[in-house]
Amino acid sequence: VQPVMAKEELPITSENIDRYFNDVRYELKDPEGGISLIEKALTERDWSFIKTFTQGYDLELRKKKMGYARKMMSDKKMKSDTLMLRNGVTFDLIAINKAARVQDADACLEAIKLLKDDVNQFLAFKDLIKLT
Repeated sequence: VQPVMAKEELPITSENIDRYFNDVRYELKDPEGGISLIEKALTERDWSFIKTFTQGYDLELRKKKMGYARKMMSDKKMKSDTLMLRNGVTFDLIAINKAARVQDADACLEAIKLLKDDVNQFLAFKDLIKLT
C-alpha cells in the first residue's frame, strides 16, 4: 500500500507566477485559446462544438490552469477571492452550455462576457502577489 501523497507544494517564485498566469492569460487572449474558440464557434453558430467544448473546458481552465495560478496566492484572502472567481468560471461555462443547447446566441454572448470578466479579475491578482 502506497502512502497518500501530499498535495503538490509549488514555490511562489517570479518564474512560477509568470508561467501559471500566462497559461490562464493564453486561454483568454490568444486566438487559439479556449475562450476565443468558444467565441469563434458562436460567430459560426456551431452549437455542437460549444456544447462539447464547454463540458471539458472546466477541467482545463478552472481546475488545472487557474488552480495552479491560485497556488501562487500569497495570503488566505487572495486564495478565498480567487476561489470565488474560479467557482464563477464554472457557472459561466454552464450558462454558455445551456445557451448553446437552446441555440440562444444572446444568452451565450452574455455568459461569455461574464466568463471573460471573471478570468480578467482573476488575472488582476497577479500584481498583488508578494514573493516570500
